[in-house]
Amino acid sequence: MNQRGTLTRPATSRPRAAARSPLMDQYHGIKREHPDAFLFFRLGDFYEMFFDDAVEGSRLLGLTLTSRNKQDPAPIPMCGVPWHQRDAYIARLLRLGRKVAVCDQLEEAGQGRGLVQRAVTEVLTPGSVTGEEFLERADNNFLASLYPDDEILGVCLADASTGEIKLAELEWSEAPGWLARQPIAEWVTPQGPGPAAERLEAARRGLAGAVSPVPAARFAAEADLAARLGSGAESALRELPRAARAAAAALDYLDRMAGGKARQFTRVELKT
Repeated sequence: MNQRGTLTRPATSRPRAAARSPLMDQYHGIKREHPDAFLFFRLGDFYEMFFDDAVEGSRLLGLTLTSRNKQDPAPIPMCGVPWHQRDAYIARLLRLGRKVAVCDQLEEAGQGRGLVQRAVTEVLTPGSVTGEEFLERADNNFLASLYPDDEILGVCLADASTGEIKLAELEWSEAPGWLARQPIAEWVTPQGPGPAAERLEAARRGLAGAVSPVPAARFAAEADLAARLGSGAESALRELPRAARAAAAALDYLDRMAGGKARQFTRVELKT
């Protein structure tokens, strides 16, 4: 079993009346776009977290929990990390199975300039990161995409840092044991009830890693899927149609996290 993370309830933000200010309005607008991630919000030399992110982040990272506008009847919880130490803290959150959205200042703060423009420049998830500072090199760092039907579970394990992919189609009875032996950092699953949803939940019950539900339509194999998986992939995808659907969703997810095409995958292995 992958011991690097535990599935926990996503951090969320609950605006209060006292939180209304141009800066906090900007924060809430950005946070709404990334409700399941810790938002690292750049303020000068620090990345700050607010509201529930701050409460949970301070607990997980051992940070001091303080508050913004302390004199207000409902002060805003906050905690922060120095900008030059952010990667070390992000790596700790990723290993706990959490996601992080990094919100940077897009312009220099200046006297009389008003609110600085900010936007999310990176979204980091446990199964999509490729930077060495976020990885433990002893193991693969697999994103596991699961496509269930009534009879078989299609699986794609993709390691974006090494270009490796494993494809498998598992009987439901063997799925929990096989998945438990893989170093999985994050799971991509179809949103909603769908076919065999209860079996899917049972297959990964008790296993670590962040869970990222995506629309079922993303589990549809595109024409260029074989080309993206290198030589020999076309016959493998024909042989394992459910795993092909899982691979389509995995590559789509990695593309979205990378903000463009993810790296080429050149090592495709089939479960035997």
